[in-house]
Amino acid sequence: SDTSTIRKMQSSDKAEPRFVAICACTYRRPEGLAALLAGLARQRFAAERKPALHVVIADNEGSGEVRRICERFRGETGIPLTYVHEPQRGISYARNACLDSLPPDCEVFAFIDDDEVPDQDWLQRLLEAQRRTGADVVQGPVVPVFEADAPRWLVDGGFLRWPRRNWRGTRPEFVEDQELPEAYTNNVLVRRAAIAGLSLRFDPDFALAGGGDSHFFQALHAAGSRIVYAPGAIVRETVPAERATLWYRMRLEYRIAISPLKAKAR
Repeated sequence: SDTSTIRKMQSSDKAEPRFVAICACTYRRPEGLAALLAGLARQRFAAERKPALHVVIADNEGSGEVRRICERFRGETGIPLTYVHEPQRGISYARNACLDSLPPDCEVFAFIDDDEVPDQDWLQRLLEAQRRTGADVVQGPVVPVFEADAPRWLVDGGFLRWPRRNWRGTRPEFVEDQELPEAYTNNVLVRRAAIAGLSLRFDPDFALAGGGDSHFFQALHAAGSRIVYAPGAIVRETVPAERATLWYRMRLEYRIAISPLKAKAR
């Protein structure tokens, strides 16, 4: 549309955000966290646009091993890392601990999961999309990585990737910079100014059931924030054998289905 074209033209002169916080919540996945941090250390940027990075890890267990992994990352890479133990069990509490631990002068922050590894240009692609569109939120795709003996119907079906296929066999095919009504913390970049003054938090009602991230970003969208899609900002999610089953798929679909019902019941 003419309006979106004008927005893109206006945003093209905006400076690339220079200070980025990367947030991840972790719970009993030390190996996954180590792989994630290794992926963050491998991020590559155009020399003239390399941002300052700060990693925030919210540990929902309080693991000594996770602390050591974080300390090793900090020592080997020189990238600042804030470790915070969130004792209240539930993903909402851990996500809010990340928000509370953001460096005061970071301009944008990203969320990624502790069972994902980003491609080397992941963050660069998210930042480019934000700069190009002027959007408040940028969502990237999630590509599952299965073990060799995973069921073919699950591997070929696209059920565990994002955008994901539903039981009806359809999956939305979003194009670059397409505007979306919601986003998820599995691969997202957020302009910090967009949440300033909104008192927006991840709802504890979703702490153990899941779905609180979509609720958070739906509220942000309803407040006027724009969410766009960046198909080139790829993260790859490890799918262990216990999740490569029909039973897990059914439980996941049920959890997704009841999330909006929980939101409406509030």
